[in-house]
Amino acid sequence: MNNSHRIRLLIGLVIALAALNIGLLAWLWLKPARPVFGRNRLTNPTFLADTLKFNASQRQQLDSLQKRYFGEVRPRFRQLRNDRKAYFRLVDATFTAEQRRTQRLAFYQKSAELDSITLAHFDNVAALCTPPQRQLLSKLLTEMPRRNFRRTAR
Repeated sequence: MNNSHRIRLLIGLVIALAALNIGLLAWLWLKPARPVFGRNRLTNPTFLADTLKFNASQRQQLDSLQKRYFGEVRPRFRQLRNDRKAYFRLVDATFTAEQRRTQRLAFYQKSAELDSITLAHFDNVAALCTPPQRQLLSKLLTEMPRRNFRRTAR
């Protein structure tokens, strides 16, 4: 391959890469922006009502259930998070095994309480549902990662 062919090939590659970069930038700038609540189903307050196709009455009841649930869970979750931080600070050798055990049991007790509150909340949500909606809710709950409320409880 002589020099002129090599130069033409390199110029062609540079032009192709520049065109791909321009195309990528245009795609990034011109694609529609995601709505604030569309990024994550956990931050969308109407995700459950929209997915289950709730009517206006069901939506209103769900809204009051969610307000009560998050009002109860947020402070408990903050305390649980603080307890977890305190628990992991017990790596200092001055703490006895009994102190660590007591702290660990308190942490697990609070975690179990949050789980119970969450299950009771979804029992209440299920009570609002028609049978087909209940089946869909059951499917959604089995697909949800553990402890979804952590992201929304912050």
